[in-house]
Amino acid sequence: MDPTVLADLTGVTKRVYSKFFEDLYPLLTPLLAQVKKMNPKRMRYGGDAVYFSVRLNRRGNFTTSAGALPRGADAATAQGNLGITRSYIRQELDGLALAATEASEASFVSLAKKSLDETLYEIQLNQNRILHGDGLGVRASVTVVTDTTNITIDHAYGITGAGPGAAHLAPGEFVAVRDITGATLRGTAVISTITPAAAGTAAILFATAIAGMVATDVVVTASTATDDSWGRESNGLDAIIDPDAGFTNFEGINAATAANLRWKSQKSDVSGTGTVDEIEIMKLCALVKSKGGVDPLMNPDEFLLITSTGITIQYAEPLLGQRRFERDYELRGGWKATTVAGLPMIDDPDCPRGRLYLIHIPSLTWVDLRNFGKLKYGDSTGWIQVADQDAFACTLRSYWNFGCIVRNTHGVIHGITDTADYSRVMV
Repeated sequence: MDPTVLADLTGVTKRVYSKFFEDLYPLLTPLLAQVKKMNPKRMRYGGDAVYFSVRLNRRGNFTTSAGALPRGADAATAQGNLGITRSYIRQELDGLALAATEASEASFVSLAKKSLDETLYEIQLNQNRILHGDGLGVRASVTVVTDTTNITIDHAYGITGAGPGAAHLAPGEFVAVRDITGATLRGTAVISTITPAAAGTAAILFATAIAGMVATDVVVTASTATDDSWGRESNGLDAIIDPDAGFTNFEGINAATAANLRWKSQKSDVSGTGTVDEIEIMKLCALVKSKGGVDPLMNPDEFLLITSTGITIQYAEPLLGQRRFERDYELRGGWKATTVAGLPMIDDPDCPRGRLYLIHIPSLTWVDLRNFGKLKYGDSTGWIQVADQDAFACTLRSYWNFGCIVRNTHGVIHGITDTADYSRVMV
């Protein structure tokens, strides 16, 4: 007779849990990493805006003569300034849940630590988004208003064709809807659901009604019914390089006036062909060299090409058969870049579609008063009781801004055909 095999282990074995926690929302922030690691010019905020001077043209009056001295001359200068912006993220946790996870024998990981780790992850994602934006804080544009609780959104950053409308929004977020100028606040509400579509649009259902919304309005995040993100975020590449000429007045200097024309960045428009290749990139380098006074091809380590994943793949397709496309350029911090015209190029999923930026890292600046940390003073822990609840809250905050001290050393190729969706949105 066959022996009886003990196969039922119910009630005998234990579950084994790892302490690993995997987030399916990908964290790919090469721009943020390079700005922090490669940028040598960080400013310190001291209670008022940070001011700096920019020489806008040549001094002139150099002469050769029989001995007569030339007339005196001076170069026009302008004073730029950078203020400070305040960024926050808040987490509230139930008191019982916190107590239950304090002891290692009662839980696998502290709930407070797990929560803060996830919060820091969200901070990195949003800082990278901000570095690609324009400082206005727009997450998406409203394209259709069905009723007071149902709208359709598109266009990440509020930039036409920049990417799907749901790229920078999540269910449960408290948002505000403003008119396209930002002057009129339509109202605020919590996003109940977001339903993305393959075309890049997304349907939003609000938990409460917002009256008076129209197509062309914009969505920004909000803290209260009267305090939202409009115009309060740090500067980003869209404002610094200004491909669509919406920010001629930047950091207190107006590039539209005749004396300040050299303040604007270099732009190359390929909307006629919609394609970009190494020759177009070399043309942009030549513009930056002649008008900005820095040579990308002579000093490639000072520059960074940043574009979308779709444009990177377009560029790679004709080179793959020749085995000429590979990530062979190592940036600071361990990031790998592809060499294009002798320059390092990285693709960033947060980069607005249709653009390829040429960034001169030494011309950027980072104003830093406090990096992200708990909102507290003195020896407090940073955790406070939620009013009239058995719950505790912790807020992380940062006081910072991003900008440039020289604007014309940067460039952009725009008008590139870039329709493939490699965003983080799940459809």
